[in-house]
This record gives sequence, C-alpha cells and structure tokens, in this order.
Amino acid sequence: GPKPPKILTDEMLLQACEGRTAHKAARLGITMKAKLARLEAQEQAFLARLKGQDPGTPHPQSESKPPKKKKKKK
Repeated sequence: GPKPPKILTDEMLLQACEGRTAHKAARLGITMKAKLARLEAQEQAFLARLKGQDPGTPHPQSESKPPKKKKKKK
C-alpha cells in the first residue's frame, strides 16, 4: 500500500531546500525582521496572558461584548 508522507520539521525542510524560501523578496535580501519581531512580541504577550501574567498590553476587543447590530428598514 501507499506509505504515509514523512513529516519534516521547519529546520529539516529548510536544510533540504538548501536555505531557499518561497518568499520572493528573500532572494533580494529583504528579511522582514520588523514583522517577525512584531509577531514574536504578540506571541510572548499571548503566552503571558495564558499564564495569567500581565504582558503590559491592553486586552483585545474580542474579550469585550460585541456591539449589537441594527436591523435594516425595508
């Protein structure tokens, strides 16, 4: 029968592709460090909130009550 696909980690996949990525700007030296830093900060804040610590950032609006929608008149 068919074999199940081999699961690769990100590091194994990057090594197998010899460091190439699908991000076209990476070929030109654009690495998106600022975006990656923002994502890392968001991840740290999320993990801190899960552990019950105060990350120092306000809570997102999703935790507050959603506004009521008005019905359209016909």
